[in-house]
Amino acid sequence: MEILEQELRVRPGSRSLRLAQNRTLEKSFLTGQGFPVADYEVVDSKLELHNLSLPLPWIIKTATEGYDGHGQWRISDRKSIKSVLNVITGDGPWVVERIVPFMMELSVVVSISSNRNCVTYPPTENIHEDGILHISISPGRIEKSITESAQRLAREVVQSIGDSGVFCVEMFLLNNGDLIVNEIAPRPHNSGHHTIDTFSVSQYELQVRSLCDLPLVNPIRNGDSVLLNILGQEATTLLKPHVANAVMGNDYARFYFYGKESVRPGRKMGHILFTGSDNETLLKEAIETHGQISSQT
Repeated sequence: MEILEQELRVRPGSRSLRLAQNRTLEKSFLTGQGFPVADYEVVDSKLELHNLSLPLPWIIKTATEGYDGHGQWRISDRKSIKSVLNVITGDGPWVVERIVPFMMELSVVVSISSNRNCVTYPPTENIHEDGILHISISPGRIEKSITESAQRLAREVVQSIGDSGVFCVEMFLLNNGDLIVNEIAPRPHNSGHHTIDTFSVSQYELQVRSLCDLPLVNPIRNGDSVLLNILGQEATTLLKPHVANAVMGNDYARFYFYGKESVRPGRKMGHILFTGSDNETLLKEAIETHGQISSQT
């Protein structure tokens, strides 16, 4: 990417990508800038886990190449360290994070221009299964004060990077109402796909505007949404006529398939977006639809 930047405008650029590709750099950056994160340690050898004073439970993450739950292992107590050592992969380093109790995971999509103009979407509430994003609810079911705090935190994180483009800042809402940063994604994000249908301007248009130095405009929400990710063999099931017809008969639902040729367990193959005026109703529809698909998979 650094070579490309010598000839082309790349946004976000190598500075952002470097952080996103290495959790140790990302954590160091966030803590160095004073942003709240979960307590963590970095280890270069798996054997160092025996000597950590970090309070349990932990989640261990590879410093590089981890995504959608891959390259992550949970340790609940010291008795389980030995068994986990046998399954941890990679050559190190690893980031060991203290697992904190949280109410929900939120994500905020931010677009920032080269002149530092910055716009944000409302926080999306995310529900994961086995470390993979399962459902995204927009707007998140949180108080206005939390919405404003999450948007402010996301803006400050992105502005501190000093790059331009579209970013997603993932964070946890703790039981005491505090927010801590989890990860930064320097790109349009899975949890922002709904912006195509439910906002006046999508995250993709904002990416183009940022890249072309066009004015950034504030996104105006025109409805609620619940996004249901289609994973692995669920996509094959959805292509069966009787399943597709049943889902397409839902007044709230719209299909998006990503055109991926190979199907792998847990791979995001597409999504169904449920749109309307009440996200509780939409969430119910999404859960029922997922049940229909799962029963046929």
